[in-house]
Amino acid sequence: MRPIRLFLVFVLIASFMCGFASTFGAPSASAQSYQDWPMFLQNPARTAATVDPKLSVASAATLKLKFATATGGPIATSASIVGTTAYVGSWDGYEYAINTQTGAVIWKQFLGTTTDPSCNPVKIGITSAAAVVNGVLYVGGGGANWYALDPATGNILWSVFTGDNSQQGAHYNWSSPLIVGNYAYIGVASNCDNPLVQGQLLQVAISGAQQGQVINTYSFVPNGEVGGGVWTTLTYDAATNTIFVSTGTLNDHTQTQSQAIVALNATTLQYQSSWQLPFAAAVNDSDWGTTPTLTTDAWGSAALGGQQEWHLVHPEPERPGRRPRLAEADRHRRGLPDLRRRVDRLGYLRERHPVLRRREQRSGRQ
Repeated sequence: MRPIRLFLVFVLIASFMCGFASTFGAPSASAQSYQDWPMFLQNPARTAATVDPKLSVASAATLKLKFATATGGPIATSASIVGTTAYVGSWDGYEYAINTQTGAVIWKQFLGTTTDPSCNPVKIGITSAAAVVNGVLYVGGGGANWYALDPATGNILWSVFTGDNSQQGAHYNWSSPLIVGNYAYIGVASNCDNPLVQGQLLQVAISGAQQGQVINTYSFVPNGEVGGGVWTTLTYDAATNTIFVSTGTLNDHTQTQSQAIVALNATTLQYQSSWQLPFAAAVNDSDWGTTPTLTTDAWGSAALGGQQEWHLVHPEPERPGRRPRLAEADRHRRGLPDLRRRVDRLGYLRERHPVLRRREQRSGRQ
């Protein structure tokens, strides 16, 4: 069978990928402009927002294909862009640097593949989206390691082992990097849940004497159990120094941090709070399928959104003698008869979220 070949496609607009303006946005490098999109969903708060004056609803219709560059396999990740270079991983196991003016490949670096006959597809490469921070490119490889690369040359600076990716070990680097200060944060999950692994969060030093070493590990299920995998990407709230993690693979009804959003202290990985999808609301394979996104609700309060169904969760502030905690604010679930009563409160989300909009259109609601 011929290898599947997908293409990295860009559109002809002066500033396709661009920056953000958000209460939650972490500081960016001074050289970064709004044209840059240096990591998954643009910034550590995962707002995926833009202040690019050339990209708007009105100008969207004028977007045109600029170039298409072939890789040796499917592309399951998003591109990260700094200056005139786009970085993208492919399931051929290579990370690519591509000139956004010409479509030419600047370099490619092999970072491994994972093969498991019990999974579909049997062979996959890089799914993690690169994060380019302070002149270093960080990305989860297609094999058993996670990497720091020179973004100019693709040379490997250092790497860290994240889990056995053999058929028996079953680990895979689905998650994209979160970089905060001197640390990288890496989610651990199974390849195709066959078998499951213990879901974890690794805190890795990215500079100094401990560079490339795992400093802390947080497990979402008890030792000796499997489940709670992190195959989405972590989100950071700079205002409270909190990392939000969405987890999946509930493997036992006693697990309280599987199929949940979990809040951890970014410095210590100390547990702060969590909100678990109620069993009564769960469907088949109720893993969280999206990265938590920090936003503001209709009343100006901080909120955290994620989609398994569609949930809006409020991070309640820390009070004397009590840690911050997560509380569900609202949700949309397929088939709920009271959706229309929720629309006024979720209207601003509906406009931004095509799934909610399509479901209402199919039901005849306006």
